[in-house]
Amino acid sequence: MGVIFDRSCMLWQNDCDIQGSCMFYDNASLSLGFLILCVSVAGVSLTAMIVAALCYRAPTTKDSVNLDVNGADSKACTELLSRQTLLRTDDC
Repeated sequence: MGVIFDRSCMLWQNDCDIQGSCMFYDNASLSLGFLILCVSVAGVSLTAMIVAALCYRAPTTKDSVNLDVNGADSKACTELLSRQTLLRTDDC
């Protein structure tokens, strides 16, 4: 990012042949530099997202945990939640 600022500087402060800080920037050059930087970062991000989408494999039924909310698993979930609530009230 510092390169963008350095390249857009129009007037440097010089003391005894030592380059100091920039006193005046070219706004058009500075804005163009940051636009290019933002577009580049967005392009890398988009590329990574596309690669991730292409490489994604959905989990198989063996690997996934299926909870049937309306079936027998809902009773187990309700029981587990009630146990957690009892544990919380017993701690007080």
